[in-house]
Amino acid sequence: MVFDLKGLSAYPDLQAVMILIITDFILGKVEAKDPTGERRKKQILMDESWELLKSRASSNFMEYCVRTLRKTGSGITFITQGLEEIVASPIGPAILSNTATKFILIQRGDLDPVKKILKLNDQEMALVSSLRQAKGEYSEAFLIANDVRGVIRLVPAPVDYWLATSDASDNAYLDGLRRDHPDLTLKDIIIKASAAFPFGAAGRTK
Repeated sequence: MVFDLKGLSAYPDLQAVMILIITDFILGKVEAKDPTGERRKKQILMDESWELLKSRASSNFMEYCVRTLRKTGSGITFITQGLEEIVASPIGPAILSNTATKFILIQRGDLDPVKKILKLNDQEMALVSSLRQAKGEYSEAFLIANDVRGVIRLVPAPVDYWLATSDASDNAYLDGLRRDHPDLTLKDIIIKASAAFPFGAAGRTK
């Protein structure tokens, strides 16, 4: 299930009400049991978390999740471009101390905030600075998983890439396929694109 809150921040009163409704709905799903009486593991993904931290309702929800979800075998993932915003939030310490696994992607600009917030040493910062990416082929990240730390390389399968891409050229290509093949489902379009250009639409010019 996906909830797109883009643009909702322009209406603070409506945003507060909607976040209360959505978070209550999510917790109901997480804590619900299936017909056999078992509680299946759930995963909550929150993108652009820095924006959600501005709302008291959503920040309270985030803090509750990081402190309690593991008791049910479930989890929550925060995706953000701004570590500083997390630290500045009243629940920042709770998020950082209760997040066992962290992925640091390629960083631009000043790396001092990353070093200070995550308490990385010089050797670890050198690894963060060495991260590379080849569009459509792989992306490296610095992994912190409890006491394990090191560089990993994520290599997406073609279908995975086309499911996740937000690249403008990729989206334009998908739009073209949907326009030219109105009889195909979105699933068929994704499979067709991944077979034609497994490393993304930029491959058309290579």
